[in-house]
Amino acid sequence: MNIIYIDHYAGSDRLGMEFRPYYIARELQQQGHQVLIIAGDYSHLRKVNPPIKQDYQVKTIEGVPFLFIKSGKYAGNGIARVRSMIRFVRKIIKGKQTILETLTPDAIITSSTYPFDTYAGRSLAKASGARLYHEIHDLWPMTPMELGGYSRYHPFIFTMQQAEIAAYKKSNKIISILPNAAQHVRELGLDTEVVYIPNGLPEAYFSDQQPADPAVIETIDRLKQTYQHVIGYAGGLSISNAMDYFIRSFQELTDSRIAGVIIGDGIEKTRLQQMVEEQQLPITFLDPIPKERIIQSLKAFDSLYLGSTRNKLYQYGFGMNKMFDYLMAEKPIVMSVDGSHSPIHDLGLALIAEPEDPADIA
Repeated sequence: MNIIYIDHYAGSDRLGMEFRPYYIARELQQQGHQVLIIAGDYSHLRKVNPPIKQDYQVKTIEGVPFLFIKSGKYAGNGIARVRSMIRFVRKIIKGKQTILETLTPDAIITSSTYPFDTYAGRSLAKASGARLYHEIHDLWPMTPMELGGYSRYHPFIFTMQQAEIAAYKKSNKIISILPNAAQHVRELGLDTEVVYIPNGLPEAYFSDQQPADPAVIETIDRLKQTYQHVIGYAGGLSISNAMDYFIRSFQELTDSRIAGVIIGDGIEKTRLQQMVEEQQLPITFLDPIPKERIIQSLKAFDSLYLGSTRNKLYQYGFGMNKMFDYLMAEKPIVMSVDGSHSPIHDLGLALIAEPEDPADIA
């Protein structure tokens, strides 16, 4: 079977996030299928953005063929990012013949987080006769409404809502990272079948693990000279990760023998660092570490933290990649997430704290 996988932000082990399309493509290749990932030349999630000279340029990245669209750079979540989305979708539609000459698909998966890519997928499916599948990562436009405070009447949100409905209605089937997404689809009055395929990690990920990152070990050893317990976090630093409340929980601690380490990057990092500095809290920030060192680095902590903001998004579940790293680290997890649909909840493997409640987290 020939499969085209559309994800504006697709990456790889070398390029960085998003990993899911790359990992799934590799597994499909091993089963004898041909896969082509269509991605933008720039993504804010990647560690490395490959140099692309022209639209529709094909590069094999770590064994998987990528066809790149020059979608343009942007910073933050402003108009430049919206333009990048529109450019990505339009160029796929405009260049569909070039794309179909590269690989004539039997199936097309649209998976770009935002739902506008369904229009590109439908164009390719109509021209090729392929079946169309839409993959849910996050629920857009609900995510920018809940986390960004956008009104449902904002023109961009309204336009995205129409795209979401079209994606669910016109696809042959919906794939979801979120375990309870079918409820959301039904609430929109649609009956398209939803298949839950959670995030995970390939077996090779574990065999390729290397020793803990030296900077992590050095930091923990230094903190242990003063503190008895070091709790860690590794992941993104955005509003949805709710790291404000983790930081503020240190003001609530009655035990002064606990320190924290935050590993990661994101748009909130500078503000969070300022919070810690102003309040003189025992929290250290470290830059992101290589994936192949993450599990052994997490094992070096005494416990781990996972959090989210309080909003209705999480009633449909969540599929954070870091959950699986945390589980493999085999350390106690303090979980402050507004929802109960996750592997960690299902297995009863966390100490549950109320979201957005520093005192309860402490």
